[in-house]
Amino acid sequence: MNESSVIREPNKRYGKRALRVLYVSILLMLLVTAVSAIVYNSLRSRMPDMVNSEAVEYDAHYAFIVQGEDEDFWKGVYNAACDEAAKNNVYIEDLGASLGVNYSDTDLLRVAVNSKVDGIIYGGITNDEAAELINRAVADDIGVVLLQNDMEASLRQCFVGVNNYELGQMYASQIKEIIDSEGVPTVQTVDVLVDENMKEGSTNVITMAVEDYFTDNYPEYPKPVLNIVGINTEDSSSSTERNCLILCCV
Repeated sequence: MNESSVIREPNKRYGKRALRVLYVSILLMLLVTAVSAIVYNSLRSRMPDMVNSEAVEYDAHYAFIVQGEDEDFWKGVYNAACDEAAKNNVYIEDLGASLGVNYSDTDLLRVAVNSKVDGIIYGGITNDEAAELINRAVADDIGVVLLQNDMEASLRQCFVGVNNYELGQMYASQIKEIIDSEGVPTVQTVDVLVDENMKEGSTNVITMAVEDYFTDNYPEYPKPVLNIVGINTEDSSSSTERNCLILCCV
């Protein structure tokens, strides 16, 4: 056996091994490409809006933080706010819904403050922690609007609440329906359920509105006796009370 044949034999083995490695590499590449295509198409079918929609740039980003039993009511408020914001190229994010996790009101408020949003619309629980976070937001030039329950000691820029006189008129109309259901008008003692943090001046306005309703519209009816009952709206065990406007008893 000459020297050239000895050298060629190992070269043939190395060549065959290199070809096998090349074939395997090509097969792996094809397999990865096929799997990637399948995954991409699957994600695209699940999120058509994300794939097809164009990115929109807004002038401002607001966080909407409201949680509670009146879900339908707050959805209406949110949708109306979004409609108005769209006219000014402002995006309002329903922070509780967008995160997909059940955070507390104050946790959502903290997320909004730390995210440096342009503004916060807050209708959650009112306590010292929430007031402190609102003060932090204002200090960071974040505008804060409170809904329904005010925190006057905080640095919030605006408060949008229920007109207590109109609320009293609504209560009075319900009392009238209850009186009518009994057939004969009689004096009613009515427990009016309100947030325990509601000030005395606000409850006095509600009482006056109820009296005015009967004086102006049904003077022949005896005026009901109102008993203002404060409840803790932060306590989850008060969900039944939060769903009630009034509770009447003779």
